[in-house]
Formats: sequence, structure tokens, C-alpha cells
Amino acid sequence: MARMSIDDKVRRDQRLFDLAEKLGWSPRETFGTIYDIWEMCHDRVSEVLPETLVNNRAFRDAPRGTPVDFDFVGKLIEVGYARRHRSPRMITMIDAIEMIEYLKKSKTSGREGGLKSGETRRNKAKAPTKGRFDDAQGLLNLPDPVPDPPTPPDPVSPSALVDPPDPTAQPARQESPIPPAPSQTEQTDPNTSLTSPRALPGVGSDWSLRNGVWKYQLERHRALRDRGIEPNALDLLGAPAGIVERQMQDCIKYLRNSKYPEDALEAKMRNAIDVTEAECIRDNTLDYFKPVMIWDDKRFARSVDTTPAQALRPRGSQRLHQHANQPHTQRSGMSFTEIGLEVAAELEAEAAAKRKKDP
Repeated sequence: MARMSIDDKVRRDQRLFDLAEKLGWSPRETFGTIYDIWEMCHDRVSEVLPETLVNNRAFRDAPRGTPVDFDFVGKLIEVGYARRHRSPRMITMIDAIEMIEYLKKSKTSGREGGLKSGETRRNKAKAPTKGRFDDAQGLLNLPDPVPDPPTPPDPVSPSALVDPPDPTAQPARQESPIPPAPSQTEQTDPNTSLTSPRALPGVGSDWSLRNGVWKYQLERHRALRDRGIEPNALDLLGAPAGIVERQMQDCIKYLRNSKYPEDALEAKMRNAIDVTEAECIRDNTLDYFKPVMIWDDKRFARSVDTTPAQALRPRGSQRLHQHANQPHTQRSGMSFTEIGLEVAAELEAEAAAKRKKDP
């Protein structure tokens, strides 16, 4: 994928200072959050983002003391960084439109260039080679071959120079040869006298295990896009390589050190993919479905014994939004901000009562 580059004048944009003033943040903190949102557009190859995803990303790195229900998307629209999309609860990042058009154009140009390059190579392969038979007459008029040298006489047989054996002498005792001991990588088959490779863990079997898990990962990635989650996202690599392959091997080593049986390794690695798929469905994003994140040692250690049903549960901030959106007769006519403040006060009162009950 092409690198993401931004103009240096964005740090002097008046919209940045207006947004920082509305949020009560410093311009540096505000710019970092805007940059994170542009990165999401770059990874999705789309300037359209869900409002919930933008609010969650902004709240994740927000300064201490920021209320959980603050409307970051509304502030973006007020200062002119975004506008409402025709789809419900979706926004369009205005400054990312030009970047996404460039990415799509580069992808199309690369595909067309690859097709033309392949056509050129095929045409060169079909063209006849010039000068191969230009000097055919010279090849036919070869000089006479050099005659073979005369054959030397047969040498005297060594047996003719040795004295004949004495018939009265006793034959020498012959000792039976000692067979070599099998090496560490071989073991003797009890049914035959042949040796076969020893089935050691990690010798020849990890390669097929990694490729089988990777094939399952590609299938689940396509299934997420078929569900409508970032359908225009690029395909993953066809096979593990580089740092990702080393990460997968470290995960296999972690499972073996944790005393998991050999026949359960693939199921545990597939479970990590299922947990990541559930998290992507929960937040409607493919940001988590990256091989370098799935096979990170710390993340993998957490997801080994986590079920996909547990990963589908909404997180704390999402539960607050769901609680505020539930119909309630006493909250009819209230804005989302007022509902969020009231819910936050209720949660704080419950926490205070619990601390008072269990000091």
C-alpha cells in the first residue's frame, strides 16, 4: 500500500485551532487525534467512517478528564473537517477525499501496468531469435576429426604377481562388522531393520500448521468483507512471511511451553482468529484483523482461552451508549449529551454506594 503523506500546512490550519478550542485540548493533542482518523481512512481506502468508530478512537487517547459522552463527530462537522454522509450514522472526512482518490488511481495504474508488462514479456518470448542460423554453411563445413590415439597394451593383473595360497595354512578369522548406531534424528522401526525420521515437535510439521491456519485467516477476512465491513479493503498476503511468520512460530512455541497437546495447536490458533473476527463484527471495522496484531505475543496469550461470544460483548463506553439509547419515559425529549451526563451521574452514584458498602 502507498505511504500516507500530509501537507505541513495542516498544522497551521485555522480549523485545527478552532477544534482545539471547542474541545478544550491543546493543538498538538487535537492534531494527533485528527491524524489517527486520517490513518483509518487510509487503511480502509475510504473517506467514509462510522460515527461510533470515530468517537471511540478519539476517546481512547483523549486527555484525562474528558467526559465519556463527548460528541467529537459533532465538533468535526462544526469546524469543517467532516460532513454528514447520506448513510445513517456515517460521516465523510473532507480532507481524506483527495488522498483516497490517489490511492484508487494508483491501484488501477499498477494493475494496468502489470498487464502491459506481462503482454510485453509474452510477445518477446514468441518472437524468433535473429542470427541463430545465419552461418549454417559454416556449421556444416567442420574440420576433420582428430584420430584416436593407439590403444595401450593391457596391464599385468595384480593377482598374477601374488604367490598362490598355501593349502595347509588355516584361514584367518573374520569378525562380523558392527552396525552403526542410529543418529538422533533417526529411530529403528521395531517391525523392520530400516530406520525412519523421528517425529520431533517442530521438525517439518510447523510449516503445514502455519499455512493451514493462514488459509483459515484468509477465509475469515473475506467473510468479514462479505458481511459489508469495509468491502473495498485489500486482500491479505497469500502466505505468512517475514516478521509475521516469526510471530506465528513464537505463538506455536508458547502453546507447546504451556503444555497444550500437539493435536490442539491448530484449534487454539484458529480460536485467536475467531476472537479477532468477533471484535471486528462488534465494532464494525477491520482495523483489528491485521496479521501483525493477531499474532502479537501478548494479544495471542489473551485470546487463546477467550471465546468469540465473550469478544462480542460491548465494551464499557459502548454499553454507556447503548444504555443511553434505550427508550425511557423520563428521558424523552432530552439530547444525547444530557442523557449521557445523567447516565454518568447514575453510574458514579452506584460506584460511590458500592465503595461505601465495601470500604
